[in-house]
Amino acid sequence: MLSETRVRAAKGRDKRYCLTDANGLMLEVRPSGTKAWVLRYPREGKRRNKTLGTYPALSLRAARQAAAEAAMRMERGEAPFAAPVSALSFRAIGEAFLADKKARIKSSYYRTIELRFNKYLFPSLGECMVPT
Repeated sequence: MLSETRVRAAKGRDKRYCLTDANGLMLEVRPSGTKAWVLRYPREGKRRNKTLGTYPALSLRAARQAAAEAAMRMERGEAPFAAPVSALSFRAIGEAFLADKKARIKSSYYRTIELRFNKYLFPSLGECMVPT
C-alpha cells in the first residue's frame, strides 16, 4: 500500500510508470512529473482504466474513497462510473430554439415556425425527455 510520503516523493522518469495501491488503485507518474490516480477495474470481461484525478488535487485518502465507492457500485451490478444523465423536455429545447431564431429571421417566418411547432410538434413530442 502506498503512503502519502511515497506518493509525494515519486518523480518523473523517461517513461510513465505506476505505483500500485490496493483494490486496483494506482498512481501513474508521467515523464513530466504529473501524478494521476488511475483505477483499474473489470467491466464486461475487459480490463478498464479510469483516471480519477491528479495529485495533489485529489489526495491519497480521497482516491481510496473514490475507488471504494466504485467497488461498491460494481458489487451491486451497476456501472462504476456512469455519469448521471440530465434531460430536458422537447418543449424546452424547442422554445429555446425559437427564442434563438426570433432575432435572426423575419417576423412572418418566425410566426410560421412557431405555429408549426405548436400545432404539430409540441402536442405529440412536447413532454418527451431528451438526454443532454
